[in-house]
Amino acid sequence: MPIRVECSTCQKVIQAKDEFAGRRVKCPGCQEVLTLPDPEPEDDFALDLELAPSRAGRSLPAAKKKKKSKSRSAASGKPWYLGYWQWLVVLAVLLLAPIPRFGLAFAGFVAFAGVAMVLIGGIVPFLRIIFGDPGTVLAMLVSRSARFDMMRQPDSHPYKALVRNAFNPTRGLFWRGVLFVVTFVPAAFIYGIAGEFFRTRVNAAAAPLQVPHGLPPGVVRARQPEFQQQPDRPPFRPFEPPLSQRPPSRSSDPYQVEVVYQRFQGAGTPTEAVQQALKRIPELIDGTLEVDESAKTIRFQTQGGVNAAVIGPLLGRAGFGSLQVSAKPVSNN
Repeated sequence: MPIRVECSTCQKVIQAKDEFAGRRVKCPGCQEVLTLPDPEPEDDFALDLELAPSRAGRSLPAAKKKKKSKSRSAASGKPWYLGYWQWLVVLAVLLLAPIPRFGLAFAGFVAFAGVAMVLIGGIVPFLRIIFGDPGTVLAMLVSRSARFDMMRQPDSHPYKALVRNAFNPTRGLFWRGVLFVVTFVPAAFIYGIAGEFFRTRVNAAAAPLQVPHGLPPGVVRARQPEFQQQPDRPPFRPFEPPLSQRPPSRSSDPYQVEVVYQRFQGAGTPTEAVQQALKRIPELIDGTLEVDESAKTIRFQTQGGVNAAVIGPLLGRAGFGSLQVSAKPVSNN
């Protein structure tokens, strides 16, 4: 004999075989769990229903479940991997994360989409519940006892059925959005490690040549790249004397020597440094040394010509830089 039962939520009439008497089934309309009563004498009519698992742990046989899942997959006609598309997106984010600029931008875009999915999956069900039963929602918001009364109601209560029907369609969307947002953290970590690796390689390739300590300044400057030079500091020149290629004169006529320097980095004052340096020139005429620190000029006379290549290194070791040495006989004045 057939069994007839009416759903208290959607008022749909369910008919089943009498052999299912006492079993719990799901309503095809609202998925509400109902208990089938004892059969009544009516016309012989049967409707295949999806049985809900009983509290004692009874369920459909595994063979039937497997056959049912295969039939659904075959009926849909969609590839199996479309059910795991969210994991494919996560894998793409992690694989593309090391790419400079693009990796982090793609991870941020996926995280932004995840935030939108979380908002849609969390807000839309609440709106459906509020507009579906505003009186119950308002009572539960303002009254604590109303919330406790609702907790004591059975699962077949209309409000609880409304909550299930509101959250079931968007539950998967909500958790996929949470997964996309969380994936941004390891993607950013991978991007940071890859960026640090690339920056280390680039800095190592662009590092200037290391010159051993103690070489002359001119050698250091020659081996440094041009972009390493300081714009406010002229390149160091030991000297550019006009007489650098001349041999020293053997005449006994006095010569007036003039040295122009650009900077002084020695110890003490320029006058003291010049006096100490020129002590090594035996041809120096006493009382002729003049040092004009404001004009950065040194003048003195020597007995006979002195090679400018000798004067330049002496003053260079004393701390004078960018020297210009000139000498001419006093008789020509």
